[in-house]
Amino acid sequence: MRRILIGWILLFLNACVPVGTWTTLPTPTALRPSVSPQTITSRPPSPTPSATFSAAPSTPTATSTSTLMPPPTWPTSSVQVTPITTLVWPTLTPTPALTPWGTVPYAEVQILRPGIEAAVVSPMEVLLQVHRSVTPSIVHLELWAQWEEEPRLLYRRLLRLYPPKDPAVKHFLITEEVPFEIRPAYAWGRFQVVVRDGRGLPRFQQSVPLRLLRFGVGASSVRQQLRLPIVVATPREDDVLPLEGTLRMEGLALYTTGVMEVLLYDRSSGRVLMATSAFLSSPDSQGYGTFILNWPYRFSQRLDARLVFRLYDARVDGVAYLESVDVAFRP
Repeated sequence: MRRILIGWILLFLNACVPVGTWTTLPTPTALRPSVSPQTITSRPPSPTPSATFSAAPSTPTATSTSTLMPPPTWPTSSVQVTPITTLVWPTLTPTPALTPWGTVPYAEVQILRPGIEAAVVSPMEVLLQVHRSVTPSIVHLELWAQWEEEPRLLYRRLLRLYPPKDPAVKHFLITEEVPFEIRPAYAWGRFQVVVRDGRGLPRFQQSVPLRLLRFGVGASSVRQQLRLPIVVATPREDDVLPLEGTLRMEGLALYTTGVMEVLLYDRSSGRVLMATSAFLSSPDSQGYGTFILNWPYRFSQRLDARLVFRLYDARVDGVAYLESVDVAFRP
């Protein structure tokens, strides 16, 4: 019975298969394209050499040397300096405030080179003209720069100046070569000359703003800072004042930040007794603004003092210009 059932099932399956011819699938070998074998190389043909090189001898000889190329030579900038004989030294007595530019005295220390906002590279050539009234004194030559919002001292040298032996010599020259290094390619700088007395108190400061270059070629500037940066009309040098009253100070100054700092030093001890600020008026065509300051004071005993007027730099933090006046307070 089972055999009969299996036979009927096989007969039914054969009846369901469509009638046709079976096609045999091609073998993998038959699907391959008939490509003739080739040799492929990724190395380009070697070029024809333009020069013939010979192998070095195994044993070195004393005559075999190598030729080194010299380093490049950078051109340097130069500036024409006016001969000293053509410079006229007017009186250094302070002039009244609101005076025209022509009456502003020449400074006791003049920076002839470099000029104002000159582009300089290291080493920088400096040429100063100093009046004999500055001597005897201690002079600080300093180069400051500022980057990353922080002032940095790049160079400092101390000179002790003595008066010339010949009384006919009114001024003399000082030359200096100032090397410096800066991190950025460009930075604002300030070269300054600070004059101090034997006790170390400041007497005068002159400076010039510069553009410091890390490399390249410098560019000179014909503009020079020869005049006094601060002119004090009152009080005058060696004025004698009472022990109590109101000290009136007036004059004119270069307009740098619009504010000037005023300090009163005790010349015997070097202590600062008083400090205040004075605002400058709008600058004139030559960059000077006027100031007027009334300062009440009272001292119990006689005093030898020094008034110090300071202007700050707008590009490099720190004092850029300074002027002083010695006064005496007496009963």
